[in-house]
Amino acid sequence: MFSNEFWNKPKGTIDTEPTTRGIMAWGTNGNTVNGTIFSVSNLISTSGVVASDTTGVGTTRNSSEGATYSDDKGIYFGGARGLGSAEYSNLVSNNGVVASDTDIVGPANYGSGGSRFGGTKAIFAFGYDNDAGGNTATSRLVNNSGVVAAEVSAVGTAKSSTSGLSYGTDRAIIAYGNNGGTASAPTNLVSNTGVVSADITSVGTGRWSFAACTFGGDKGIFGFGRTLGGEQQIINLVSNAGIIASDTSTVGRARRGPAACGYGGDKGIFSFGAVGTSGSGGKTNLVSNTGTVASDLTQVGSDLKDKSGLGFAN
Repeated sequence: MFSNEFWNKPKGTIDTEPTTRGIMAWGTNGNTVNGTIFSVSNLISTSGVVASDTTGVGTTRNSSEGATYSDDKGIYFGGARGLGSAEYSNLVSNNGVVASDTDIVGPANYGSGGSRFGGTKAIFAFGYDNDAGGNTATSRLVNNSGVVAAEVSAVGTAKSSTSGLSYGTDRAIIAYGNNGGTASAPTNLVSNTGVVSADITSVGTGRWSFAACTFGGDKGIFGFGRTLGGEQQIINLVSNAGIIASDTSTVGRARRGPAACGYGGDKGIFSFGAVGTSGSGGKTNLVSNTGTVASDLTQVGSDLKDKSGLGFAN
């Protein structure tokens, strides 16, 4: 998800290798109550080609969250199983192999925001906690060996159905989401040591069930999602200073629950999702290294929503 141009970066920043491949995993084919959840994954090649389904290991779920760690590996955290939580994490090797379930110590959230930060670490923040019966303002750090730390209280408004991405060379941003039945959740920046900032008013249309990825080496994009008015066809670019741009209408199909990740070192991809009352209707859209979203491509693999993507491999 990062560029190769980090030898020119300012002193004091952290060297981060780009990831060149991606994976999108888990998902559901229907709405919350009547949907079937899956344990499948789809690899993304260095040229942005989505592979056919691979039956995954681990517990079926949807609304998990993924992030890159240790430069070239990934981790999935939490997720939903119908009306319950999936209290597991799964490591992803630098060959794209998803490992068996690892039990999470303490509560596991679904619909949290996840991102790489600090070069080799990851964070999962916010989300819905079934044990607490609502949205949370908590976070967990993941070290460069993929070990998930205990939950800690985070600064900021509790929210779920959010998403995060990395920007600059070593920082992250988590934005939008569901804030107690509304789509007005604020933005929170994450420092290169994993500290979550206080709330910042979000720029652009507040929404939930969207996706996010990096592009261009040090920038990012939030795309698609849902509001009370229905599925959205908008994107918001994120600068290498963590500034979110205003809404831009995109050419891709309006939908909720897509997955996204980086590929090829400096590009991104949105794939899967759902339209209307169904749990289907996804398409694939490539993102150039300048943040331009391409027209719809036919979806490869099972037509699912609420999958999650991450980058791996250098």
